[in-house]
Amino acid sequence: MTTAIPTLVWFGRFSNEDGYGTAARSLLKAIRAAGIPYVALDTATLTVLGVSNEAAVVCEREGDLLTVKPVDNATEYVVVVHDRPDRYPAVGVAGRARRVGYSYCEALTVPEGWIGSMFAMDEIWTSSKNNRTIFTDL
Repeated sequence: MTTAIPTLVWFGRFSNEDGYGTAARSLLKAIRAAGIPYVALDTATLTVLGVSNEAAVVCEREGDLLTVKPVDNATEYVVVVHDRPDRYPAVGVAGRARRVGYSYCEALTVPEGWIGSMFAMDEIWTSSKNNRTIFTDL
């Protein structure tokens, strides 16, 4: 028996020329190469950049909010918001989604304005032991 791979919805600053933009483009290339069903959305321009044929979600824009919804209410999917935690609220999620915040903004402490956004996520990913320690100590 095979298990269906959930659609991965990746929000990132794809159009930016900074570290977040470079990383977002590189990670999307790896997602495509792995054959993972995906939707890629640019948080800088609020546009949909790419959708694989197998993607089981739709994206809607209302003002500065991008919302992801499943095509079928039984669909499970994963949403990764690849940005600073203060930008996580710009992404709305409906249905059975696992919400992941992915930030590698090196910090000595977590800014007060990030805490609520981080706790609203199901998981927080980071790329350094330092940030793991800082984020875990909340």
